[in-house]
Amino acid sequence: MAHRILDRVQETTTSTGTGALTLAGATSKMLSLSGAGFANGDTFWGLIEHATAAEWEIALCTYASAGAGSIARAAPLKSSTGAAVSFSAGTKTVSLVAPAAVLTLLGSLEAVAAPTISAGALTIDLLLGTVHKVALNADVTSVTIANALAGCASGFTVEFTADGTARTVTMPGSVTTLNGTYTPSSADGTRDLLNFVTFDGGTTWLMSIVAQNY
Repeated sequence: MAHRILDRVQETTTSTGTGALTLAGATSKMLSLSGAGFANGDTFWGLIEHATAAEWEIALCTYASAGAGSIARAAPLKSSTGAAVSFSAGTKTVSLVAPAAVLTLLGSLEAVAAPTISAGALTIDLLLGTVHKVALNADVTSVTIANALAGCASGFTVEFTADGTARTVTMPGSVTTLNGTYTPSSADGTRDLLNFVTFDGGTTWLMSIVAQNY
């Protein structure tokens, strides 16, 4: 499976609700997903728009090739409701797009996010930024790295800022540290810089300790 970015790919669907959408063929002068060479499990950024109702969403979609083909949608990047849209009856179009937020992450300008630790859990969402500034005000017992794109290499940076108490950070099993065991700095206001990279869409991550106690 791979992440696909292609021109002139658009299909229709009459499926309803928030679940998977069964594809019904390409619109005029456009290509279907299968006609464009999509394989089972490929992902793409999709804009789903209702032809007559004020319903739309932009979401990371996963293609399933069985039968006429269908797509499953992740939590939307943007939508008409601010959440997953429960599409009503009628024709919808599914178009391949390149969202502005994603293009910002892929370009030379990097978005900065500030995720927080909640009950020991820290989520690094790559759709929100490639630089993540984290106040290390509690032990981190679990780290989730969300929204790496299948088939793509990607990376991100984390800066931890200590609060004066010795803390621990437990990385997931998918993370391999390249230059030693990471022990967070503890002096109040000091910072640590970590860099992460994946070459397999987030299945495995390589982590480098760039700097500590600065």
